[in-house]
Amino acid sequence: MINGRIPNVGDDLDFILYKVEGDDCQSRTAIRCTAAGPNIGGATAFSTPCMGATGLKANVETNAAASGCDNADGNYLSPVTVQAGETYLLWVNNYALSSGNRSSGQADGFTLLLDFDQAALVSEADILSSLRVFPNPATDWLQLELQLPAATPMEVIVQNALGQQITTARYDGTAGKHTYPLSTEKWLPGLYWVTVVVDGVRRVVVVEKL
Repeated sequence: MINGRIPNVGDDLDFILYKVEGDDCQSRTAIRCTAAGPNIGGATAFSTPCMGATGLKANVETNAAASGCDNADGNYLSPVTVQAGETYLLWVNNYALSSGNRSSGQADGFTLLLDFDQAALVSEADILSSLRVFPNPATDWLQLELQLPAATPMEVIVQNALGQQITTARYDGTAGKHTYPLSTEKWLPGLYWVTVVVDGVRRVVVVEKL
């Protein structure tokens, strides 16, 4: 379940949940989208179900909600079953803040909680469950430590915060525990997304370069 909480009565959170296709955030598909909120000019009672906390919730069947408050499920959309190795992007907008439709002197922002119940947990019993990427933050080198059950090649793709590909590497490994070095000496300071792919399974680790 995704649960967005608001700091002020009258705030209106909208969000889009994307599934990212490929190795950058430019290729993505919206799988959940809500613009539910107050019925402008209508009675407050009819808008109440679509105000306040929002997110994804069990036992809800709606995947999208238009503006206003015509959604029978109120401010929530149906849950998403995620798979190990997949990447998702969540965009959130406080419409009351961005539209200027709020009282002065109220606090900005919102609180976003990611709650996973047992049914929503992604199984870690995959080939990358033993992956360790260290040190983090890094200076000149990263070490990728991995236990391979069989001889399997590993691909590493590194992107910066703009989604630009910085480097790629390929390692051939036999069964057993291995540590693969990755030079970070020429990386500029900042955050990097290190994607490790083994046997079709993908894991992304965010690394800081000092």
